Amino acid sequence: MLNVHNLSVSFSGETLFEEISFRLHPGDRVGLIGRNGAGKSTLLKLLAGDMAPDSGTIASDKDLSIGFLRQDIDFEEGNTVLEEAYKA
Repeated sequence: MLNVHNLSVSFSGETLFEEISFRLHPGDRVGLIGRNGAGKSTLLKLLAGDMAPDSGTIASDKDLSIGFLRQDIDFEEGNTVLEEAYKA
């Protein structure tokens, strides 16, 4: 399970999201949609532990694994796109 409580993030004075809360249970499937700059990638970085929120908490089960294909990755020379995707 993944539990997000009162998560807030802003950049340069612009709030991306404020005090959002949600819970995901095993087997849940979620899609993120929104305009460019809405905070979709930022939310994924927060959930993956790549960055910290301004406020709020993220708690998960010990065996939870979060992976996603980042927009700004460095590809290894000689790897295919599929090989890089499997690393996510």
